[in-house]
Amino acid sequence: MTTPTSEPTTRTCPHCGRPLPTFTIPALHGKRTITLHGDCDCDGAVAEEREAKRAERASQLDGAWRATGVPKEFRGVDPDRDTLSSLDLSKGRGLYLHGNRGTGKTTMACRVLKAYVATHTSGQGWCSARFVSAPAWIERMRDADRRWSGAEDEYGKAAGTDFLVFDEIGKAASRTGVTRLFRLVDERCSEMRPTVYTSKYSLSELYTKLSEYGDPDTAGDIVSRIRLRCRRIACSGDDMRLRVSEEV
Repeated sequence: MTTPTSEPTTRTCPHCGRPLPTFTIPALHGKRTITLHGDCDCDGAVAEEREAKRAERASQLDGAWRATGVPKEFRGVDPDRDTLSSLDLSKGRGLYLHGNRGTGKTTMACRVLKAYVATHTSGQGWCSARFVSAPAWIERMRDADRRWSGAEDEYGKAAGTDFLVFDEIGKAASRTGVTRLFRLVDERCSEMRPTVYTSKYSLSELYTKLSEYGDPDTAGDIVSRIRLRCRRIACSGDDMRLRVSEEV
């Protein structure tokens, strides 16, 4: 990093003690000069610059990760690069994680999401990825309807992001909710935007659940599109939340 000064000065590298390279240029109307100090190329200076870039990148990734909306409970998960790399993102391939409560569905989804953020965050710290709770999303859409504004913005946040975790699909369903779910799933499927869904229901159970609140044909269309784009993974085991509460 060069530093402008009004008077020629000599500066030394804090690592090796050598004088820093200087460049003198004329200032306003040539009446003054400015001395610019360059960077040293010693091992210590190079290491310091490398560490500064690493810290800046880590800060960018942390900001992008938090901007996804991932719940605080899952911010400390490790990225699952292996599962992410197994998905053909260019064809909109995602995951459908299903199983009983507490079997790690959301944790796995967040690990894949974190891997996506780590590999797709731009040099400016921006990443098109989001975590959305399906029940909360449906409720926010209802609230927007009551206010007669904001529904399309809320919908667009989930539909338009490049990579989406849609948590607990099938919960808090309603007739209007099923219609909106179809629109969301259909758009993401047709635009080949990868989606990771989590649910306590298998796809056949999801069809039955959504059929209770809406047209069975619409429920079938939702399930069909998820089946087309997503690899299904059954999560099993004991309720991890129960184990944690017992240990506490």
